[in-house]
Amino acid sequence: MKRVYVFLASCALLTGSLVAESDFETAFPEFVDQYCVKCHGPEKQKGDRRFDTLALPINDSATLIHLQDMLDMLNLGEMPPEDEEERPDVSTLLKSIEQLTHTIETHHELLASTDRQTVLRRLNSREYLNTIRDLFQINTSLFDPTQSFPPDESVDHLDTLGDHLVTSGYLLDRYFEAADEIIEKVFAVREMPPVGSWHFTDNFRKLQGLDAVMEKLCNYEYILLLDLPSSIQHIGAYGTISDFISGVPYDGYYRIEVLAEAKNRKHDYIRRISSTNPNQPLELGIVPGNILVGDIGMPQHIEPVLASFTLPDDQPEWYEATVWLDAGYTPRFIFPNGTVNARSANRQTFAEVAPTLNGELVNDFQNRRFITLKYGKLPQIRIHEVKITGPFNDDWPMSPQKTVLKGNRFVPARVGEFLEAFATRAFRRPATSEEIGQLMTFYEQRLLGGVPRFRAFKETLKRVLCSPGFLYLHEPADEDGQLSGYALASRLSYFLWSSMPDEELLELAKDERLSGPIILHEQVLRMLGDPKADALVKNFVDLILTLKDLGSQPPDDRAFRIYFERNLQKYMYEETLYFARHLYDENRPFTDLIDADYTFINEPLSELYGYEGIRGLDLRKSQVQDPRRKGVLGHASILTVTANGIDTSPVIRGVWLLENILGSPPSPPPPDVEPFDPDTRGAVSLRDQLEKHRKNPTCYECHRKIDPLGFAFETFDPIGQIRTNYKNEVAVDCSGMLPDGASFESVTELKQILLERQSQFARTLTTKLLTFGAGRRMGAGDRREIDRIVQQLHDQGDGFRDMIELVALSEVLQKK
Repeated sequence: MKRVYVFLASCALLTGSLVAESDFETAFPEFVDQYCVKCHGPEKQKGDRRFDTLALPINDSATLIHLQDMLDMLNLGEMPPEDEEERPDVSTLLKSIEQLTHTIETHHELLASTDRQTVLRRLNSREYLNTIRDLFQINTSLFDPTQSFPPDESVDHLDTLGDHLVTSGYLLDRYFEAADEIIEKVFAVREMPPVGSWHFTDNFRKLQGLDAVMEKLCNYEYILLLDLPSSIQHIGAYGTISDFISGVPYDGYYRIEVLAEAKNRKHDYIRRISSTNPNQPLELGIVPGNILVGDIGMPQHIEPVLASFTLPDDQPEWYEATVWLDAGYTPRFIFPNGTVNARSANRQTFAEVAPTLNGELVNDFQNRRFITLKYGKLPQIRIHEVKITGPFNDDWPMSPQKTVLKGNRFVPARVGEFLEAFATRAFRRPATSEEIGQLMTFYEQRLLGGVPRFRAFKETLKRVLCSPGFLYLHEPADEDGQLSGYALASRLSYFLWSSMPDEELLELAKDERLSGPIILHEQVLRMLGDPKADALVKNFVDLILTLKDLGSQPPDDRAFRIYFERNLQKYMYEETLYFARHLYDENRPFTDLIDADYTFINEPLSELYGYEGIRGLDLRKSQVQDPRRKGVLGHASILTVTANGIDTSPVIRGVWLLENILGSPPSPPPPDVEPFDPDTRGAVSLRDQLEKHRKNPTCYECHRKIDPLGFAFETFDPIGQIRTNYKNEVAVDCSGMLPDGASFESVTELKQILLERQSQFARTLTTKLLTFGAGRRMGAGDRREIDRIVQQLHDQGDGFRDMIELVALSEVLQKK
């Protein structure tokens, strides 16, 4: 009987049908009096719980806690106890659970709701960095003062919700450090630096694990690159200049010239040593390195790639690129399509060449690497000369100083003017006379304390960067909730650019013209066409498609070697990013996310997908050659981020679809439910394992929504390769039936079912974009606006860019 109670209770918990609050307040106390008060009333309080004093409706946290405890016990079938003579019949129990569930869920929604208003919202780390970039016109490709910031809390993967962007004491300390780092960098050089020139032809030491070998091989006369930067073990992954480890002396653009050649591209070691593809030209890349960041031979990061070149075979040639380097950074050289594991290559190659060489030489174990490199003909890149020239600062003073000093040198008599202009830009609105007065008071106090004028000025600028006016979005509104001009300018810019408004937006806000429908539409179109809108596309990929988590659970390096051999994590991410960018640029229908017959791949991805005719590392638009791969649901990035690093997980993939396509995330599991055990005895496939898991009635209702969606994608392994069988040779079964009776036999058929629910998908994406842009959850009162956007979008042709435009122009983003 208890199992029946649990099953029925679970159905009530997960269906969440609507119940009138007045019915609950009348009927539920009667249920409590009849079945609960005997053990939880004035005479007994089992488990320290007393229910006869509960007051409805819920108006305090204590009542909520007691009702949640009661619901948990009812769902588990543990209350009323089985040995009680008087127990409710099934219909009474179901009705009471349904009423209680709805009331608790409604109250939780009210607690989470901000009453359709965005609460005080601070800049997240991404917005902070972009704002610093635009406020100072500073190059942040290598400069990131937010690296020590704690991670921003996210809700449903979105990190712009004001009520979750809390500010801790630890974060405040980091803000002080960041402000100091930023201002000191802006004014690090106050006189135009001279152009320097460096030329290196030998003494190329500091190659990880190869110093002694290189001395014997060529007396350090060239840099040798063997393996790719993401190799499991590095030997010659990074090339550095030992006489230039302190890096360039100033920020700026530098011309890098490299005399390099590709050797041994055509070889027969592929797969046996996980080496380069003989059909693919060798690639040389330049990345920034800094001895303070990590080991000079193996830095902690290799991004961004500053320049890359395709090298012809056995022909030393000069290659040139002009790149930005911060002071202290030096160019490092990488082999993007090199050998995945040079140590293994050395062992296997040595075994082949050793029998042909002098026995005395071969028997010297210390010479193994030397022998391999000299006679083994491993694929490699050699760099013979490097020239560095710069910095080239045609415009002086540099832009960061110009923005602060209004194009002038520091003049003490104009400090007030400088501070007012800077604070106004930093606050994204006119600084008040009170704020300017406080800044001037601080400046003067520093002078009285003996601080030199320019230093006092810099410390006052740092105070601006630590003030609420900079760290938080100021969003005043009129009595109808309409945002002020400056607040609207910031709302739009942080939605579309993840950064501060530009001068044009602020000028329109100043004249109170921005909120006019014609001008607002013109500005949204202008902003959508600005290169800074790339931030929105990347946010869509990272946060809404959840690819920010790609790499957090990498696959097993033994079972999925190709993932590491071909540097696939990088290319997987780029495929989806390029796809989203195309969707945006061409205003393609948002349904392309489900069924596009095109994608953007390169040779490594084509190997993963089993495609023919794709060569090189550059991603290019290509026709989908397998219908199962249509849309992003066939992208290796999505399929990898929804695996668990060891095997596929239909639950994870099913939940991802419910959350991001259908907009109906499952309820949290009931209490005390055993977690899914992938090692269930007697199971021969994941389907069998989950079938055993669903035998727990408390799991059934939820998993019947999740599992069929996930099973459809079992045709893809943990890194997105097509498969027909599991490792134990059991055939993959991708069929399923959705709760509404719709059935399918393959992932292709499931996608057709999803396309039939186009409006539901449109509503999901619209809701997520509105939540991201407004910085708050959408409530019941927003449903009308969401429906309006979805209908207008359909009338306009369902373009993805049109969707973003309609969201930007929506009432939700224009109001508090």
